[in-house]
Amino acid sequence: MFTAPARILIVDDTATNRLVLERMVAAQGHSSMSAEHGAEALALLRCKDFDMVLLDIMMPQMNGFQLLTKMREDPELQHVPVVVTSADTDIESVARCIELGASDYLFKPVDRRLLEARINSCVAQRRLREREQAAYMATLAAHQERNEFIALVSHELRNPLTAILVHSEELQFGMLGQINDDQTEALRTIGMLIKHMANLLSDLSDISHIESGHLALVYNEFNVSTACNMAVQVVAQAIREKEQQLSITIPAGLPNLRADLMRTVQILTNLLNNASKYTQIGGSIAMSVRYIDTGMLEFEVQDNGLGISAADQRHVFDKFFRAPDLEARKETGTGLGMYVTRLLVEAQGGAIWFKSSFRVGTTFYVTLPAATQPRDGDMVVGLDGRALMSDSRFPPL
Repeated sequence: MFTAPARILIVDDTATNRLVLERMVAAQGHSSMSAEHGAEALALLRCKDFDMVLLDIMMPQMNGFQLLTKMREDPELQHVPVVVTSADTDIESVARCIELGASDYLFKPVDRRLLEARINSCVAQRRLREREQAAYMATLAAHQERNEFIALVSHELRNPLTAILVHSEELQFGMLGQINDDQTEALRTIGMLIKHMANLLSDLSDISHIESGHLALVYNEFNVSTACNMAVQVVAQAIREKEQQLSITIPAGLPNLRADLMRTVQILTNLLNNASKYTQIGGSIAMSVRYIDTGMLEFEVQDNGLGISAADQRHVFDKFFRAPDLEARKETGTGLGMYVTRLLVEAQGGAIWFKSSFRVGTTFYVTLPAATQPRDGDMVVGLDGRALMSDSRFPPL
């Protein structure tokens, strides 16, 4: 017996049957209301809250099958437990009720002990769902508060961080007077740390928007080389500082992408930046693109850097994951880059994966939707204004 009485709706076109069930329900400490047919029951269900329904099948105006159908089509009613009570012993009727969403089936005359067991089971099911729903709503509220906090912090910190970076660069480049080598190095470090903080704020903001389902994606059709060039410009300085070799291969005839341009640039930037960070001075990085017959463009970013151990590979896309490898730990990071990248790729209908050998190198793969079929003979302009590669691997239309 439950300490909190259940609210039960009894639906039967026979007054005697309704009276018998009302008395059984009352004897178990629960309250009930009655309806003579499905149409009346549906009206009651839509204006009052019931923990379960005891439902007859053969009724005028709207029978039990029809009421079950209506309830399962209504998001507000589809989770209310229904126990069918009927004199019809046809197994086909039983099967049809279960298929339409009934929780159980009792034959008339209804046995008191069976009814009590069914009520207890259905009410327990209902109470569990209510608790789960309450917990879910509390979680949503907590996430909303977190997202609002992150948005506020990001907004309030971006402007002062930008101002600090501008003034540190003015000092570093002698715009406010001459400084010595030690001061120049200190200001360079300050600038690097400010950019690191700005990236962290950006990653946290992206995660907040993506996980809450509020990430705004602006889909456009654009050339692959456009996104690649923009990404390379972002990471060019870091690659030059480590004297690394970057090669880019974009075949002729590739179709345009159908995606969010700035988010695509962010994805490619993250991959190139990741490759540069974990590749030694003088190492090599290669980015290439190809069309695959699933209607996707596949980006490949390969390096000959530190690589990822077998034990760590399963965690690469986890939030806040940083490999325990001491060599990798020499590079600053938040463990959010690859997590954000995966979310941005998947949000646009793509996929991301990688292959890696420890101390040999890593290759990341990303697919994003192509706008059209590949065309033979179109020349893709590279970073230096000339065609990087002319290739007719792709069949003409």
